[in-house]
Amino acid sequence: MPRLKSITIENYRSIESPITINFPENKPVIIIGENNSGKTNILRAIDILFGESHPAYKDFDDHDYFGRNSNEKTKIRIEAEVEGFNSFKNKEYKTFILEKSKNEPNKYKVLDEKDKEIKGYISNEEREKLISIFISSDRNLNYQLSYSSKHTLLSKVMKSFHNKLTSDKKRVEKLKGTYQKTLEIFDEVQEFKEFKDKMSSITGNFIQNMTHALELDFSAYDPSNYFKNLQVLPKDENNILNFDELGTGQEQILALSFAYAYAKCFKNTSSLILLIDEPEAHLHPLAQKWLAKTLFEIAQQGLQIVISTHSPYFIDLNYLEGMYIVRKVEGKTEIINKTQKDLAEKCKNTGVSNTDEEKVIPFYSKSATSNILKGLFANKIVLVEGLTEEISLPIYLEAVGLDILER
Repeated sequence: MPRLKSITIENYRSIESPITINFPENKPVIIIGENNSGKTNILRAIDILFGESHPAYKDFDDHDYFGRNSNEKTKIRIEAEVEGFNSFKNKEYKTFILEKSKNEPNKYKVLDEKDKEIKGYISNEEREKLISIFISSDRNLNYQLSYSSKHTLLSKVMKSFHNKLTSDKKRVEKLKGTYQKTLEIFDEVQEFKEFKDKMSSITGNFIQNMTHALELDFSAYDPSNYFKNLQVLPKDENNILNFDELGTGQEQILALSFAYAYAKCFKNTSSLILLIDEPEAHLHPLAQKWLAKTLFEIAQQGLQIVISTHSPYFIDLNYLEGMYIVRKVEGKTEIINKTQKDLAEKCKNTGVSNTDEEKVIPFYSKSATSNILKGLFANKIVLVEGLTEEISLPIYLEAVGLDILER
């Protein structure tokens, strides 16, 4: 199945010099850093190439160019390398590239495995073989579980259902008969039948001089999409709820579970990149730990997950390869990524000559408490011997006028 191997971003929002995010197989990508460092911009860039809107028609504003420098010399460039992406044209897509300069049309191209440009238009139908779903920090559950556009999660699911259903003509005829019986029951309500007949009569008078006629059909199905009348509704024990009744934390879990179910059930039709901005938002600490554990397990099963976070609960050193620290230096987003080999070499260079590269990650992962992992969000770290010093040192520092919570 198609998967994203890497993405390189240049001159997009807070990102000037190219940064590259690599996607290890069966591991999440975890992006950490302080506010306004550029974490969400990385997610947005991925979604520009693989989200619901075709990159060739993406509108860019002045603030989308680094430093708002939208002159002709500044070119936004987003390049993604993929693998396992076989097109309808019996070609293997290797690289997707989007370039945008001020006052120039978007330049969107796809390269094959020999780095030759694929000629012709790349349709959304082909693009959907590898798609991204961006679950933003506002948890847009109402949108994703609606038919607001053909790109929502619900629309994608129902389209897949429809295609499976209509592949069997006998099943379609059986369904039509069932719906016809339903309509006959509707017609037993005299007011409904009279309203339907009256509407058809009035409409016929209005459009009698037009080429196309209009017939009102109150059937309980739409032949263009048999499943479109199905709804996804939250349920509390035996009560059906409105989405407005849910807390934001509950909405978040439902949105993630729906996306995961879609990815698992339709993995033979498309691959999914799940982009989650601040999954810890609106969740209490234990719920954060549970969600992090669940997302890591889902990633191990093959679903590509990218998380931007401020929470230590979403950091697991077992997935160090996919962890990126994002910092803004002199107004520019920069990233830091270290591998297991890098960590082992650091240990050896600082005096631990017998470091075993295969054991260094399990050792540090076992020892890393949430308090220790908070250090990854800090600008500077002070190492202390134990809990007593951890509690007392901030008090001493504050007494001499140094607040450790300030930058």
